[in-house]
Amino acid sequence: MGLQLAFQEQGKGGAVRGAILEVLRKHDGNWVSGEELSRILGMSRAAVSKHMRLIRDAGYPVEAMTRRGYRLGGDADSLHPAAVCHGLGTRLLGRGTVLHMESVPSTNMEARVLAERGAPEGSVVLADCQTAGRGRQGRTWLSPRGGVYMSVVLRPQCAPQQVPVLTLMTVVAVVGAVRGLTGLPAMPKWPNDVLVHGRKLSGVLIEAGLVVDALDYAVAGIGINVNTVCSELERDGMRAVSLRGALETHHGTEQPQLPRAGVARAVLEGLEEAYELFRSGGGAAVVARWKQLAGITGSSIRLGRGDAVLTGKVRDVDDNGWLLLEDESGTVHRLPAGDILDG
Repeated sequence: MGLQLAFQEQGKGGAVRGAILEVLRKHDGNWVSGEELSRILGMSRAAVSKHMRLIRDAGYPVEAMTRRGYRLGGDADSLHPAAVCHGLGTRLLGRGTVLHMESVPSTNMEARVLAERGAPEGSVVLADCQTAGRGRQGRTWLSPRGGVYMSVVLRPQCAPQQVPVLTLMTVVAVVGAVRGLTGLPAMPKWPNDVLVHGRKLSGVLIEAGLVVDALDYAVAGIGINVNTVCSELERDGMRAVSLRGALETHHGTEQPQLPRAGVARAVLEGLEEAYELFRSGGGAAVVARWKQLAGITGSSIRLGRGDAVLTGKVRDVDDNGWLLLEDESGTVHRLPAGDILDG
């Protein structure tokens, strides 16, 4: 299935510009002359030039050179589909519908609409900011500009009770992407967070659609603080960090902005790898990988659940992603979610 590069504007003009970007993407960074584009698309060179100006004005990383033509540039601080999908090393994720919006209430909301309309597995929604980003239990996820906010449509062949393990699967993908891109010691925090040096870098929210008692789709929502100013993230005592901020702390010097397209691309590649692990080895394989990264087994923790706080030792995480916590009386609690408290 070909990549659908979607502009926010609708109608024929948006479709034409999407087609132009698709041609450039297929040339994998090589120059394409205006004459060749005119021939492929069946339009005049003047029309190609007009659409190309609009594409570049919209922020797509397209380079132009006299007597050479056009090509997609390298990473820019853009989450446009052309930037994210340029060089994307996946076979499934990002190979269906890929939508980008500057601002949206929630990428998960948009992705669920796509899924319910039959969008293919691997479809992606990207946004520069969210005005109503959500975490677990309806909590607000602050989503200012500078971050990566995206949701991926999955259609796993699994029982609804396995949805929690999809959270761990997605966290594994984010941790691997961050470590691989930056070398930072990213760590999972059960069930759905990614930390760097004890500060929250990323959060994951899985939302499922059911048909009767069967899983129709799952949307993997991911928010990552990339170039975000940390003062815009911290409130109500939450300790947050961005990738750029963590790198500045690590190196002790000011760091340039990270290309968000590269971050999104690495996460999609990591998520596809983790999803393949789930599909081939089930929840047990994903949980084993998560536990290897988290090192939580045997730790003493305090776990908040509503108004209650449980204190105990982590005995295990089961194959569905549930935490097994042994309290001081020896009772083992099997928990699908909760908040591991600091201190």
